[in-house]
Amino acid sequence: MGLIQARLEGSFVAAVEIFFLGLLGLASCASIAADNAGLGGLTLFFLPRLFAGRWRPPLPVVLLVVFFAWNVVSALASPLRWEAIQSIPHYWSWTALLTASAIPLFRRRLDIFAALMSLSAIASAVVAVFEFITGADWPVALRMATRQLGVNGARGFFSNGLTYAGVITIAGLFLAGRAIYGRERKAVAILLWAAVAACFLGLLLSKERAYWLALLPAAALLSLGKGWKRATAVAAAVLLAILLLLALGPAALRQRLYSINDASDQGNLERIYLWRSAIDIIADRPLAGWGFGTYQDVAPRYKAPYASFVRHPDGPPGFRTTSHAHNQYLMIAIHSGLIGLGIFAAFVFLAFRSVWRDCDDGIKYGVASGFTAFLIGGLFEYNGGDAEVATLMFFLLGLAMPGYRESAARVTLNGPIDLRGP
Repeated sequence: MGLIQARLEGSFVAAVEIFFLGLLGLASCASIAADNAGLGGLTLFFLPRLFAGRWRPPLPVVLLVVFFAWNVVSALASPLRWEAIQSIPHYWSWTALLTASAIPLFRRRLDIFAALMSLSAIASAVVAVFEFITGADWPVALRMATRQLGVNGARGFFSNGLTYAGVITIAGLFLAGRAIYGRERKAVAILLWAAVAACFLGLLLSKERAYWLALLPAAALLSLGKGWKRATAVAAAVLLAILLLLALGPAALRQRLYSINDASDQGNLERIYLWRSAIDIIADRPLAGWGFGTYQDVAPRYKAPYASFVRHPDGPPGFRTTSHAHNQYLMIAIHSGLIGLGIFAAFVFLAFRSVWRDCDDGIKYGVASGFTAFLIGGLFEYNGGDAEVATLMFFLLGLAMPGYRESAARVTLNGPIDLRGP
């Protein structure tokens, strides 16, 4: 009787976990609200495992928790203590790493997660094409369309193109890993490849250069499991696609690609002076930083000396970006000092090592290549502070570093009862 009850309870819990896992997959390319709902639901299943001692956090997860703790110390030591303490919960999206590493069902049902993410990616690509063609955001495109091809970059269902590009790049690389190395049924494999094509079409139409640059090494790493020759061929294919874009692509995309190396491009100049002012901010509090969430209060006086050098052609001189420094690593140093940056660097090293040791090639290469794109993109944008991007990336990382300790009666949905333990 006890075994029957355990099976029923286990099946119910597994079904709810699968629901929230699917919600997270479906929302990852579409909706931050549903994204948060999925992560919130999964956190409710993580907490009992934490308190019951059934979760043994791997070393990278421990280091991330240390990073969170150091940010609390930085906030308490900050001259803007109250603002910093209030902002710490914004690291919520990073806790997806803890949740994914604690629930064993996730790895067993990645087919559901990948399939729903694929549908979401394909839908967002349809919207991206519409935005690129009409030049307007999808909710208002019918009445505000400029009908100038590529006048604005696509942003899918998100509020800006960088968010869309970050999500779609990570999703595309992960789904490509599943398609290349997984053992999926033919219909599922076709869906995965369609989603991969949709992701990279969306990335192209987003006009976000940071992730264009990140794609070359990430794609080479993705194909490394097929050998160095295949990895070199993939890198060459990506480079050839870039050259064809330069020669034959729409003018809006060609101009955007040329601007990567344009010293007079005001977007480039703004980033350079944001970085210079960020270094000045760090220099005044190098060890503990200013505390999370204080950038907008601290930065204006450091940015003021450089504002006159940034002259956008369609507006007054000065910085347009106010909430971050367009660099993940400078922002971490501003928030938590060089000590916090050092802890984060150690986490990155251990996380990458953990992913690379994963025995499932579909997870190993898909997550490793996505993490590579995330880290390279972080050189040009604050993607760790972008909740949609961070939630997806840290959840995928958690899948590659399991740390569960299951009870003796382990149950899977529609599967047999396992009495052997972990």
